[in-house]
Amino acid sequence: MKLYINKGKYGWYTTAKNRNDKEDKAYVNLFFPKNSDPADGTEEIDAIEWRLTCYKGKVGMTIFKYQIGAYASEVEGVPEKDVKIEPNDLPFF
Repeated sequence: MKLYINKGKYGWYTTAKNRNDKEDKAYVNLFFPKNSDPADGTEEIDAIEWRLTCYKGKVGMTIFKYQIGAYASEVEGVPEKDVKIEPNDLPFF
């Protein structure tokens, strides 16, 4: 699952938005095992092993295993950045 995450004053978080109501937004706190969180800044990660948690009505997500970057996922065992797509393979080209 790809996530766009942000580093805030109190730790990592991501947002969930309602596509029909721009004012409806929720923050999800992200937790990483000790000494395994990403570098400071904003990252895109591919969460591989994770668990949703709840504490006093606040949603959290504990991420146990992840990869950093937009090309972290794999297609049939080949890293996405190495997949070659020919124009004839696309139905809309």
